[in-house]
Amino acid sequence: MEVSLPPLPIAPSQAIPDSCADLDRVRQLRSEYDPACELRYPLGLGDYLSLRFRLDEQQRLIEERGVSDALSVRQAWYVACCMALSKALELQGTALDVPAEGRAYDSRQMMRSLRDVLRARHGVFQAVYYEIAIGGLLRQRADILRMGRSVIHREGGPGTGIADEHLRARIQKVYFTDFDNALLTFSCQLLPMDDLLLELIPLRVGPPVALERLCAEFGYPDRADLQWRMAFSL
Repeated sequence: MEVSLPPLPIAPSQAIPDSCADLDRVRQLRSEYDPACELRYPLGLGDYLSLRFRLDEQQRLIEERGVSDALSVRQAWYVACCMALSKALELQGTALDVPAEGRAYDSRQMMRSLRDVLRARHGVFQAVYYEIAIGGLLRQRADILRMGRSVIHREGGPGTGIADEHLRARIQKVYFTDFDNALLTFSCQLLPMDDLLLELIPLRVGPPVALERLCAEFGYPDRADLQWRMAFSL
């Protein structure tokens, strides 16, 4: 008698999408989106969610440190970026528009906004499962963007001051180079997550828009403007 065996789990290496051959797209999704960032790819839903996450970071910093000129300007930068991209992707006035109040990246708040649309499209019971799936993906996405090294610069980082040059180089390779490469590979999961979110979110999302067009037609802030660059240099 022939026995049907359950499918084998996918190995981690097989789970990495083919599109990760070009890691620049993943780097963009993980970037700070500040005036110094080179945005080589058209900005779509994934960039919009990443921008809202960066805006949320600024909101938290202001709450923790208090209002300052630099933080206020940085917050204004991210608000302008989010609003321009929201307009370009045809999300203005929808459940995923930039929130006027509350956190910019709060998965529960976003799910509350989407709930009525999900129920209208899928019915009350099916909508619950869509909420769980979308909310989980949004939280996982934030976890990936939140991951990083505890020390940003090599100077003063692990290994500094160790006299043994070979050992110092090995420590910094493991802590910086190897960590960054592994993190970037893991962050490739952002690509299938964003594809799934596009399919699950019950809204029409416009196609990705090139940065030049965002600036010319939708009011995306000018990264060459001195006020923005000074705020992010402090």
